[in-house]
Amino acid sequence: MYIRWQTRPTKRAKYGSRRINEGAIWSLVLVESIRVNGKPRQRHVAYLGTISKFDTIGVCRRGFAWDRLTERLDRLSNQILPEDRQHIEAAFAERVPRITNEEYDECVRGRAAWREGIKAFALALRRRGRGKGSPLSTAQQRSKLCC
Repeated sequence: MYIRWQTRPTKRAKYGSRRINEGAIWSLVLVESIRVNGKPRQRHVAYLGTISKFDTIGVCRRGFAWDRLTERLDRLSNQILPEDRQHIEAAFAERVPRITNEEYDECVRGRAAWREGIKAFALALRRRGRGKGSPLSTAQQRSKLCC
């Protein structure tokens, strides 16, 4: 078994010629070589995910890409031999370098702080009557109807 990298260019912006995300998008497909009627074929085993070239630049993005890959390979542990898993991870590491444990811990702390900030922002919106689940006053309801 091995990873087949499917590459496609990123989409262009709707207006102008600037690309949204310079580079390429890679889809990872786990395939197995088999022979059908004496001819070599690839049997699709599992879809492992998508990663963009942009995601390989940032430390945290690389760490979370490794998390997703590890999770998917864990789910496929009944179909993949340990030797195959090592080869798959080595092939992935060629394009998406691993990060250290210290870098990963810093990313996890940063993500937790970001989520807390989002929760605080949503709570502030609810208190002001603009968030999800907050009842609108009659004046706000009238302004929504007219504008």
